[in-house]
Amino acid sequence: MGVLLVVREREGLLELETRRRVFLAVQRYAGLPLAGLAKEAGLDEDLVRYHVRVLERAGMARTEEEGGMRRVYPLEATPYGTVSPLTPEQRQLLGVLRRPAVLRAVVALLDRGPLAVGELALACGVRPSTASHHLRSMEQAGLVHVESKGRERIVQLRDRDGVLRLLADHPPPRDLVQGFVEAWDDLGL
Repeated sequence: MGVLLVVREREGLLELETRRRVFLAVQRYAGLPLAGLAKEAGLDEDLVRYHVRVLERAGMARTEEEGGMRRVYPLEATPYGTVSPLTPEQRQLLGVLRRPAVLRAVVALLDRGPLAVGELALACGVRPSTASHHLRSMEQAGLVHVESKGRERIVQLRDRDGVLRLLADHPPPRDLVQGFVEAWDDLGL
């Protein structure tokens, strides 16, 4: 009886249309910071912050500090969504994938395969020093593997299929893939 009561209380939390919009945005765009969630839900950031705190207290969402931002992740699936809970590794990957330069790099790697660091920087529209910065965070998250071949460093995705599944379940908002929309669409996601 106690479990049923908890389930009904959690479902009741989502009866409020605004909270449901916030929760659906959290499920679909896991790993976005509060400002990004507010934009996707079409709501004020303070209102989203309030509803995320309510969802956290109910055990339906969690926030994690990463790179000076508070990113929001779903903790469970509900009747309002079909996405399964994320592992800590998936949360870490999504947090990194929500950075525009990293996402552009991943789209380039998905589209073209392994690339030299210089080619990756060109594909992302960033300087090599900026690409190196993002490359370190991508390596730390286990997203890519970098191999030295002579004087070049070659970057490749560690788990292409896993990245595709993660992005298919939690697609990036369109504004994160500006300039790469055609490549993204070509991938069929």
